[in-house]
Amino acid sequence: MSYYHPPYPSASAGPSTQHEAPKKKRRYLSSDANALLRARAQQWSNQGIEPTLAMRKQLLRQVHALPECDYYTLPALTNWLKLHMTTNYPQQSTENTRFASLNEATRAQLAALLGMEEGHNPSPEKVRIWANMVKTSGATYTDVVDWVKHLQIEFEKQAEKEATTRLPTPGTTVSPEPVSPVMKSPAMPFVPPVVAYAGEHSFYARSSPPQSPATVKPPFMIRKTAALAGPPPTQGPLSSPQLPTPISPNFPYSSPVPTMIPPAKRTPRPSMSIPHTPAPAQRAPTLHEIVAQSVAEAAASPTTPKEALPTTAAEFTALFDPYEAKLSKLLQVLKS
Repeated sequence: MSYYHPPYPSASAGPSTQHEAPKKKRRYLSSDANALLRARAQQWSNQGIEPTLAMRKQLLRQVHALPECDYYTLPALTNWLKLHMTTNYPQQSTENTRFASLNEATRAQLAALLGMEEGHNPSPEKVRIWANMVKTSGATYTDVVDWVKHLQIEFEKQAEKEATTRLPTPGTTVSPEPVSPVMKSPAMPFVPPVVAYAGEHSFYARSSPPQSPATVKPPFMIRKTAALAGPPPTQGPLSSPQLPTPISPNFPYSSPVPTMIPPAKRTPRPSMSIPHTPAPAQRAPTLHEIVAQSVAEAAASPTTPKEALPTTAAEFTALFDPYEAKLSKLLQVLKS
């Protein structure tokens, strides 16, 4: 029995009769759609914003409104934004973009005014007054409000940092401090920085009086000469005085035996020391305490008459012109 084998197709045979599916043609966005996506990606990158789902859907609707772009999908838009926002448009400094209308001098003025507020929490009316004062320098009300909120957050972070890094005082330790005969070197006095008092429109430096810790005297020893000699010998009524040793009859062939007197017992010298009470450690005043005390002292004895106070925002700004360098240094201190 033989089986039928169909012939193999010849290499010279013509093309197959089966029709292959045509390849899908890749579609590209128009130049207008690309320009829209690039502009929006650059805007969000400069502002430091990560687009949410609602923002991406709104941008997709704008792309679909352009001719021949209704096929574009949301996943493709998301991938395009991830690629272009991280490579072509790196994120810029948020501080420079948020407070673009505030220069260094204006920021320092607002920082000084906020530092004099109790609890760093000014009222909205007071913030509006500050905005009117610095309006001549080109500052906007929105940037002033945002800058004040930014400074409040920085003040809170600084207070939390000081509370966590403060070392325990000797009063809170468990073991007592040992008495040391060495004199402690006095600590250097703390000199507060230059602060601005906007109420009198003048700068002044206030130095706290030198504070030296209490002098600790080293313990001393009280010497008792009577204790070294030992107690005096007691003689009762029946005791007889000591007589010299009698000479033996074999004198001069034998020498007299000397009487041995036992040495006096030495009593230990009592050591008296003065108990030492450790002085409480001095804590450096915070910026809020320095500013509050400065304001209280300046308000108690004002040096500028009311007739010399500025009446317009331009006159108030002119008073700060000679001190822009100092205000810039104060701003650097607040940032650090």
